[in-house]
Amino acid sequence: MELQIAESCGTSRSEEVSKLLEMSPLEMVVRLYEGAIGYIEDAQDALEAEEIEDFKRNLDRGRRIIEELKRTLNFKDGGQLSAQLNDLYAFVLDSLKQAELTHRVTYLERVISPLETLLDGWRGAARSVLAS
Repeated sequence: MELQIAESCGTSRSEEVSKLLEMSPLEMVVRLYEGAIGYIEDAQDALEAEEIEDFKRNLDRGRRIIEELKRTLNFKDGGQLSAQLNDLYAFVLDSLKQAELTHRVTYLERVISPLETLLDGWRGAARSVLAS
C-alpha cells in the first residue's frame, strides 16, 4: 500500500515511503484524502483549461487513491461506517468515470465537498489520537 500511496501522491518513492513508515494509519488516511482531493481539483482545473492530458492524468491519480481507500475498507470490524464509506467511494468513482466520459466539470465538483467533509473528520480523529 505504501508504494501505491507514494505513486499516487506524486513524490519520490524512497522519500515518501520513509515518511509513510513513520505515519500512523490515521495519518495515512488523511494523506490519501488530501491527495485524492488535490488530484480531483487539479483535474477540474485542467478540464476548465482544456488541457485534456493533464485532466486524464490527474483524474486517474485521484481515482487510484479512491480505489485504494475502497479496497482497504474493513467490513468485519467497520460495520455501518465501512458500508457507508463503500457507498460514498462508489459514488465518487462513478462520478469520476462520468467526468472522464463527458468532460463535464459538474461531476468533479459534486465529489469534492463530501471528500473534504470526511477529510476534516479524519484530521480530527488523527489529532485526537496524537493528543492522547
